[in-house]
Amino acid sequence: MEKLPDEILLQIFHYLHPLDVLYGFIHLNSRINQTISEYRSNIRLVNILSYNQFEFCCQNIFYTFNNIRSLILDNKHLECLIQIFDWRVQIDNVCQNLEHLILNNSTIGQLRIFSSKIKLLRNLNELIISSDKRISFQETKYIYRHIFINHSSLKKISLKFVSAFHIDSELSVCPLIEDLTITLMNFNDIFILFEQLPYLKQFNVDILLPVAYSVQFTTLPFRPNIIDFQIKTTITSFIIIESLINCMPNLKRLSIFLINVQDQNYIDGHRWEYILKKLVKLEQFQFYIRLLYSEQNSEQILATFSTKYWLNEKRWYVAFYGEYPCYYLHTIPYSYDTLIISTLAHNWHSTLLLTSENSFPYSNVKCVKFDFKIINDYHLNVNKFYSILEQFINIETLILKCYSLFTILNNNNNSVTNQKLEKLQHITIHRIYENKINVPFLLQLFTMTPNLNSLKIYCCELIYILDDHLQNHQLRRKMLSITSLVIKEFLDPCKMSTLMNVNRLTMMFPNVKMLKISLKSDILMEALFTLFIHCQSLIYLQIKVLNFTNIIITYSDLLKTLCWKLKKKFQMNYDEKILKIWL
Repeated sequence: MEKLPDEILLQIFHYLHPLDVLYGFIHLNSRINQTISEYRSNIRLVNILSYNQFEFCCQNIFYTFNNIRSLILDNKHLECLIQIFDWRVQIDNVCQNLEHLILNNSTIGQLRIFSSKIKLLRNLNELIISSDKRISFQETKYIYRHIFINHSSLKKISLKFVSAFHIDSELSVCPLIEDLTITLMNFNDIFILFEQLPYLKQFNVDILLPVAYSVQFTTLPFRPNIIDFQIKTTITSFIIIESLINCMPNLKRLSIFLINVQDQNYIDGHRWEYILKKLVKLEQFQFYIRLLYSEQNSEQILATFSTKYWLNEKRWYVAFYGEYPCYYLHTIPYSYDTLIISTLAHNWHSTLLLTSENSFPYSNVKCVKFDFKIINDYHLNVNKFYSILEQFINIETLILKCYSLFTILNNNNNSVTNQKLEKLQHITIHRIYENKINVPFLLQLFTMTPNLNSLKIYCCELIYILDDHLQNHQLRRKMLSITSLVIKEFLDPCKMSTLMNVNRLTMMFPNVKMLKISLKSDILMEALFTLFIHCQSLIYLQIKVLNFTNIIITYSDLLKTLCWKLKKKFQMNYDEKILKIWL
């Protein structure tokens, strides 16, 4: 290794997780330390890392080096990571040179703690926070005040929340913000931000309540210098969007994502052409529109998007498909990373003639959700399902919320596809209720996903697999690759039956690293020991415990018992009926 040049070492490190590079090579010698200086400056605590790896980072990086420039903390797999990081690391003291901070999948409490410390990071210029937890109005107000106010260095802020922020016109925000991603309450908040952020150039906004519109953007005292604008909203009048676009004459990139709209102007290419021609600097235009009804057929709609302006001058193409009550119109190639399919695309039409060079208009999609629970799912069969799925060559996540996939398809399991979805790593299977899961179809789907390692499934469906297909060698081989497993509603009225299912669960998924389940308190200890004995790779265990107050063993006794049983360092905490154990 000493004789290998730095270029070769860096090429080898490229194939490793950044944390593994630090864990395995830091402090070997001064030359290696210098070679991996970029890894020491940019810390990424993501994926499923063990508690030992986390401890290593705390002891050998955060309190050893003072040149950390970028830090990413992600709760996706380890929901306690950000919280424990805050316990162990005083970020405002040891990361004073931090320039980029990303907090993904944060909880409310973690956001409150970090928002009070972020303002102390005086060199911070990029802040990205995401959370899928709903936050009260008071909490959003608190976070808003601590992030937006009195932080002169921030130039890029991204707040991807389920809940919306309300902009206070009486408070001055960070004046130097150039790039902002945020969910706002209404269009009035956009108006206020335009006035408060004179340097804003990139603006990505979700509008939660678009009907609360009482301002005219034409009354702005100046024209915002925004060059990249993205908006996502619902049930909005076309006039509002038109007024908003007209106040940004310097746009180079424009993206519009609208759902459940009824205004027929949205599917009029002539009307769009009239607006877009005013934007003389516009280079990219992308949109996705879900329309609740259409007064015209596909030929009439696509004809308005087939003028010289669309096809020759700009080379912007659109696709239209759907059936009552939902219709879809979007530019192609489809530019967004998520697509919900709630109707079949058998009537898919486009202004672009697909060739071998552009045969995958959905190559940008990373997550696909099939949702046929309401809309005409009786049309679905295996061939149609695969013909749709094969278009998403770069898909990473597949969510199946269509009951017919596992029932009606029983009569048609002879379809064969050679398509491999190499990048697909996670599948979510929602409840099927009165119907049984179609295991042959599931096996066929698994053959398309050679790199699948994450599964989310409901208990009833999993129990059916364990009952009738535990000895299926093909299925068991596939389950060996699952390292992340989430089981919803893992409950059973019979104690012995539940323990038996836990035991069979460990047989089916012996290599799982992250496991989230629900259990009754009276079998908690037995279940824990079973999991720890048979799942040797287990790193993070999260259990939703029912009736924890009635448990025979106390929390402190449980902690002592696990210390004796595991014989290694771990973290355990219990809050809101959730027991979290990080090994």
